[in-house]
Amino acid sequence: MSEAVNYQYYPGRISVENLVVFNGVEKTDVTGLMVEILVDTSIQSSSALVQIQLLDAVNFLSKYNLSHGNLVTFDIVYKDVAFNYSLRVSSISNINQQNGQRLYIINCVSHLSYQSNYKKIQGVYTGTPASIAKSIFLENTDEKINLWEESIGNQKLIIPNLSPINTIKWLATRAEWKEDFVRFKFFQDSRLNYNFTPIEKALQLYKNKPTLKYTHNLIAGNDYRGVPNSMEVNRAIQNINYGDSYDIRNKVKNLRGKNITIDIVDKNYLIENFDYFDNFTKERYLNNFPQYAKNDYSDGFINYDIDMSYTQPSVDTINKNSDISDFRTTNLDDSQNIEIEVTGNQSIDILQVLEIEIASPEPKTNNVSQKDVLDKRWSGLYYVVAKKDIFNGNEHKMVLGLAKESQIEEVLV
Repeated sequence: MSEAVNYQYYPGRISVENLVVFNGVEKTDVTGLMVEILVDTSIQSSSALVQIQLLDAVNFLSKYNLSHGNLVTFDIVYKDVAFNYSLRVSSISNINQQNGQRLYIINCVSHLSYQSNYKKIQGVYTGTPASIAKSIFLENTDEKINLWEESIGNQKLIIPNLSPINTIKWLATRAEWKEDFVRFKFFQDSRLNYNFTPIEKALQLYKNKPTLKYTHNLIAGNDYRGVPNSMEVNRAIQNINYGDSYDIRNKVKNLRGKNITIDIVDKNYLIENFDYFDNFTKERYLNNFPQYAKNDYSDGFINYDIDMSYTQPSVDTINKNSDISDFRTTNLDDSQNIEIEVTGNQSIDILQVLEIEIASPEPKTNNVSQKDVLDKRWSGLYYVVAKKDIFNGNEHKMVLGLAKESQIEEVLV
């Protein structure tokens, strides 16, 4: 992991500037009314969900015609960098009268998400799902792109009057990655950049160089000047919640499977098999050992697929809706999830990999030389799959949703 992170003297210190609302007629700066901003993003969500809490003591909003679809922009400024946010109002909620003033929550979404309320896509498209998705994206928004991976296989598709955002989400489920048998995700990250990529791209980018290491029960102190030790504060897990784990009902069909594709033209079929245990290698997963024990599982799930693409001579590869990647939609599963609260850090975003150290929970003895024993089940490399940025006053906190699909040691028998 790189040590060249530019730590601030006061980690998490930010300022919110230029909070402007625009109703189509008048632009107004309401920074002075801001109480808190929450930016919620996930690999499962095609739009960032942003809540802006305003305390209106001058009754400005009762006179200003703020409504759905209005433009909202603001800057989050750190010591050395500023990020601009541009969103559309989706609703105004939790309006609360308090002694001559009102508390509002302005709910905002991306421009693409808002426009998808009234725009529709219909027609016949030919190309890779990734290229079709990108052309639809560029036609419907000028929002920024971070990662847009290419998929394999030309497909001929009819899009029957779907919204732009639902069309691209659907195309992501049909896109297979050239690097591995996995499908794509379409999501917006916390910088409001859009991504069309499998989560395994993070494996390539970060496995050998995680963005940051976080440690549970690390005590962050001050240096000799009384200034907070920025490195320790940035790496300390302030709170941790463990998700429900190892529910085999959510995973069993993805461990072993057989796909039978019927060719209605030549009257034959293609059989493809997937076995998680035979497929597992250190290069394909975050940590070096499997999450499951091979002897616990039987033959697996059988899926039948009638593939109409055999009737389309213009399509140069099989236009599959289900294949091996349909079983192994992604490496990620629901078996091990944690949620950690940490100091805000502008370098952390979803679709990254973090290293997590968690001490084993057994009681400590009076031996002062005793070192913390690592919890080998819960420690290791994790994908960042969700993120909540909380900007309150001049403080930035983060709640990170993390998930992993492998172990640092062979702890299963």
